[in-house]
Amino acid sequence: MTKLSKNFIYFRRHFNELAKKHGGRMIVISGGRVFGVWRNTRPLELARLVDDARKASPKEVPFVSPVPTIRQLASPLLL
Repeated sequence: MTKLSKNFIYFRRHFNELAKKHGGRMIVISGGRVFGVWRNTRPLELARLVDDARKASPKEVPFVSPVPTIRQLASPLLL
């Protein structure tokens, strides 16, 4: 059985809160918290966030995911 990372567990437990606050963006979770938010403005910014997260917590893999908007959650046809 695969052990879920604490970063993925954080994402699942705080999903609604993340959708309200960061919907439509990419998030990087590291150290069991939101490490950074990418607003789709500069592609290299996401790579930098992931690199910084790896440096801050070198023994774990950062969790990176798009966060759906509340509207997307309300209407599965929009996904």
